Amino acid sequence: MTNEEIKGETAKYLMATYARVPLAFVKGRGVTLTDADGREYLDFLAGLAVCCLGHSHPALVSAIQQQAGELLHTSNLYLASNQTKLARYLADISFGDKSFFCNSGAEANEGAIKLARRYQEKIMGKPEKKFVLSFTNSFHGRTLATLAATGQTKYHDGFSPLPQGFVQVPFNDIAAVEEAIGTNPAIGAIIAEPIQAEGGVIPASKEFLPALREIADRESIVLIFDEVQTGMGRTGKFFAYEHWNTKPDIMSLAKGLGGGVPIGAVVASDKFAAAFEPGSHASTFGGNHLSSAAAIAVIKTFFNDQVIERAAATGKYIFEKIQALKSPRIKEIRGKGLLIGIVLDAPAGPYVTRMRENGIIIGSAGENVLRITPPLIVSRPQCDQMLDTLDKILAS
Repeated sequence: MTNEEIKGETAKYLMATYARVPLAFVKGRGVTLTDADGREYLDFLAGLAVCCLGHSHPALVSAIQQQAGELLHTSNLYLASNQTKLARYLADISFGDKSFFCNSGAEANEGAIKLARRYQEKIMGKPEKKFVLSFTNSFHGRTLATLAATGQTKYHDGFSPLPQGFVQVPFNDIAAVEEAIGTNPAIGAIIAEPIQAEGGVIPASKEFLPALREIADRESIVLIFDEVQTGMGRTGKFFAYEHWNTKPDIMSLAKGLGGGVPIGAVVASDKFAAAFEPGSHASTFGGNHLSSAAAIAVIKTFFNDQVIERAAATGKYIFEKIQALKSPRIKEIRGKGLLIGIVLDAPAGPYVTRMRENGIIIGSAGENVLRITPPLIVSRPQCDQMLDTLDKILAS
């Protein structure tokens, strides 16, 4: 089938929840995608920061093939050795001690919120502390609870009434956090993205996350970091919180964790993980044999191939090259590692389209921000090709 034929079938049989680009990718290798008409593109979006090892990475393909030939799924009624092994890996590389596995970032954030609320009631004996403080311009998912936590009203349209118990204040504004907590003693958790990715690639200030940690400790508030997009090497470290030298109590993961296979995780220290007990939370598919095998392969490859170190160096290279462009269209460059936002003086959408027409896939975040999130294995010649194309398009 051609792109046009697939477009027609899509309109006929799928709900219109996406403003889809009329391209159907049918093959991927490394950083290259091929569409149904046979045209190739360099992928600098990586499936919205999901395909951290690119497309059809041999280690990931091998792990999936081997596991698919042995056992796909048995449910969480039973022990699963891959799931246990993955949880041990996450404990070794993060602040956390224990993990709960699910299928997506929204589910991971939902689980993190549930864990924080249950901790306040069952461990701390403070059932009144159930409110969650989040931030304007944030994005935490599409379930009703994570929509309520998301600080962008455009995502709320048509879904009222949203669950109660959520408060938003401006990002990077510690005074606003202090005021909200002072006037609402029911706040029992704070959820924050170290970098507001979907909201425009806006990093937390140098002081912000450490200040949240101090406030949370002082007020007995649970601190949650949403690392769905920033985690798994995307910022040049395993987890973005490492840049601020500030550990959360609970962390949500997804996107790059499975390298393209759906899996999410709630990671917590023992103190907070203890709030979950049999029956308090569950997921039928979460962390099944296949998805856990994929995530293990991702982490092993990170170590074996020094993927994160390469991502940090490549991100620095792209930042420096963009700064050297000196285009009057570029107002600011934001982000860390290979999570890069280029703030323009005009809407970003037309430039995303023109880049795609020239064989480069990038994205947008907010009205006027180009979002660049390539696979962590991207090469410098591929970066140069993207940058040369961007320079020509911005200059035209």
